[in-house]
Amino acid sequence: NNATLDDGNVVPFFTYLAAITAAVLALSLKFIGKPIFYTSFGFTWLIFISWFAEQYRTEHFITTLIFLGVFFAAFFAGVIYDEAEKSEGDSFDDVVLSVVNCIGFYGICLALVVRSAQSFEIKILFTYLSVFTVAILLLSFRFFGKVLVYLPFASVWLIYAVWYGAGYDPQTQFEHAAVFAALFFATFYVTTIAYKIRSDGFNVIENSGLILANSFLFYGFGYSILDAREFASDYLGLYTAAHGVLHLAVAGLIGKVKEDAADLVQILTVLVLTFATIAIPVQFDGNVVTLVWAVEAALLFWMGRTRGVTLFEYFSYPLMALASVSLTADWTLFRGDTWRPIANGNLITALVFAAAFGFIYLTNRDEKHQPAIPIELAKPLGYVFAVIALFVFYNAFRLEIVNYFDVRTAALQLNGAEYVSPQNFNDLRSHSTVWQVNYTLFFLAVLGLVNQFRVRARSLAAVTSGLAALVLTVFATLVMALFYDLRVNYQGATVVGGQTNIAIRYISYVFAAGMLVVLYRYVRDELLDEMLKRETQLLIFEAVFYAFVFIVGSCELVNLMGQFYIADATKLGLSIFWGLYALAMVVLGIAWDKKHLRIAAMALLGVTLAKLFFYDISDLGTIPKTVLFVTLGITLLVISFLYNKYKAIIFPAFASATPKEPDGSVTEV
Repeated sequence: NNATLDDGNVVPFFTYLAAITAAVLALSLKFIGKPIFYTSFGFTWLIFISWFAEQYRTEHFITTLIFLGVFFAAFFAGVIYDEAEKSEGDSFDDVVLSVVNCIGFYGICLALVVRSAQSFEIKILFTYLSVFTVAILLLSFRFFGKVLVYLPFASVWLIYAVWYGAGYDPQTQFEHAAVFAALFFATFYVTTIAYKIRSDGFNVIENSGLILANSFLFYGFGYSILDAREFASDYLGLYTAAHGVLHLAVAGLIGKVKEDAADLVQILTVLVLTFATIAIPVQFDGNVVTLVWAVEAALLFWMGRTRGVTLFEYFSYPLMALASVSLTADWTLFRGDTWRPIANGNLITALVFAAAFGFIYLTNRDEKHQPAIPIELAKPLGYVFAVIALFVFYNAFRLEIVNYFDVRTAALQLNGAEYVSPQNFNDLRSHSTVWQVNYTLFFLAVLGLVNQFRVRARSLAAVTSGLAALVLTVFATLVMALFYDLRVNYQGATVVGGQTNIAIRYISYVFAAGMLVVLYRYVRDELLDEMLKRETQLLIFEAVFYAFVFIVGSCELVNLMGQFYIADATKLGLSIFWGLYALAMVVLGIAWDKKHLRIAAMALLGVTLAKLFFYDISDLGTIPKTVLFVTLGITLLVISFLYNKYKAIIFPAFASATPKEPDGSVTEV
């Protein structure tokens, strides 16, 4: 009854309980039998845990550790004695008792971590935990096998993580955190390697999983510990490289001690390459988790595919997924107010990620090696790898543009009240959007040229062309509207944009023109011939080209007339431009014998005339009306003249039916 226990009789009571328990255990194992052993096991733990849950206080810390160790050791010794007396090997009930005993032990340790706040208590508890864990691992070699490696591994790192997340103070407990993290890592590192060398208790998957998990847990905690202290954060790259050196030394030693431990050496080699690869990016404050997972996935995939270790390839796929999720989180949580151009962790992480997936794609393309997955899945997965690599590479620099303007926006808010106006913020947002579209056009154009001259991939040509058409549509709609707003703000004496509000239009036109040139080269190339006929490709290109030029030209005319304060841009200016554009399309349609251009020109003329009578003539002065009617009238006359002059070309069927004189001249009808 816990109500009868006070500080004066806790120690005598538990001493008495320990003596009685030891006697019962000895008698049950030697004479009475296992039922009494089970009963003593259950009641003793029940009594101790009940007291701990209801009456434990800080002054009971040492007492709790002593009797926790006594009860745990007594039952563990009883199970070991019972196992040693058997000749047929491990029995299921002894393994279960050992597991339950360990759960009770580590559960109390976890509760002590949560309840202990003083540094000396944590130091004593972690030392105590280390000693008992080493003892459990040593005895597991002889009696219980891998089950008592998994349980201490998960329990110890969980206890450490709970303490680190809830009670760790970087200023006063730096040494404790570093020393015990290294001690726990070394304990499980040596144990896992020893199991692989001395016995076959672990298969390749289990051994690899434990080594990788242990290494990355230690690295993650160590990185966080160093990063939290100002004097140590500059040595993160050296810390990362030291991990690689450690695994390299161990791999070399194992290779000399046991020649048939090739799979273990390969696992350590993966760790060496991983930490050696990310050491430099870590110095630039990279996003460590994403870097580790991406590089690890690439190296595992390469070793699994080229060396025929299917396990490594299977391990690489979930790591790819984890790296992708982690990168997405990095992008989502990244804040521009701490951004540095180019030399920032976000960009470096994305570039390493893209390089890793590009390496995976190239490895997957090599048909000399047999994939671990079905062959029919390898090629589609290769396309997925390539798409991810290209998208991440593209988005890495796009985010640099976004972050640049975010930083300028944040700086604008600090510069004074005269700068904080909706007009200035709108300018920055517009510039950010326009430059993102410009960058997208540039990226697609370069990708298209590389594909045309080097890669020669039909699927990439189709995707690039489709995306280019989509981005040009965005350019002709959203971006042209932003150009209008930027021009209006420029004329309103905007503080932020200035003359760049005007200059950005012509810079953007260069990017759009480059994209159109790449699309035209695709039409003249044979890459897409198997998907579409050459005539169909040309027709689609001309539809995109002439529609784009028409929209951009119309918007540019409105902006220029507004910029030079010329009135009636949407009435006089647009109608004249549309008429002249229709004339140009008729000329080109006749010269190149393109019926669709002539039909489009007639449709545009119809829209222009409808606009003229239903919109332009209202509220338009006499002189502008005169100019408009005369210009469109002349345009129509020129088109009529061209149709009459070249009707033999335009209407060949009509020309062939026209009677001719003996000398070959055409008779007027």
